[in-house]
Amino acid sequence: MIYKFDISEDTIVLNGSASAVSGSVGYYCCEFSFSHEWDELSKFAVFMCGDDVYTVEITDNSCTIPTEVISNAGTVTVGVYGSTMRTENPVRISTDLAHIIIKEGAYREGTAPEVPSADLWEIYFERAAEEAKRVAIDSGTVAADAAKQGFADTLGDIEAALDNIISIQNALIGGESV
Repeated sequence: MIYKFDISEDTIVLNGSASAVSGSVGYYCCEFSFSHEWDELSKFAVFMCGDDVYTVEITDNSCTIPTEVISNAGTVTVGVYGSTMRTENPVRISTDLAHIIIKEGAYREGTAPEVPSADLWEIYFERAAEEAKRVAIDSGTVAADAAKQGFADTLGDIEAALDNIISIQNALIGGESV
């Protein structure tokens, strides 16, 4: 999912959905459009969750939200800052903050999914065996048809060669020039 932010001077605005679900990894991204004041700046997104702060470089006007930020339900605060990184006449712009609500998700760290009951496995393997049998029969039919066609083609070539030999023999017996 992509969160789209508009950055104009020192103001950040989140367009669209303002919620996510905890437990996802590498799924939530941010895209930023910047006003001209940001053109020459190196840009960084800051994600704050409680006392934890995560800073991510913005590359090609986008970044991925760190997994740690959305690991639990709560509110994530998002801001952006940019800097010229010059020692003389430095410029830095810092935005205000936007918020993304993280809702509780189904995934829980450290819990393995339950193994399906034996009945489900039996049904799965039965269906897989039926599909394998169908594929084998279909493949055998295709191979047999190809072999029959190849045999028919070969017989036709042999018949044509025999006809040619017979016509040559008849011509030689009849004293005709070949």
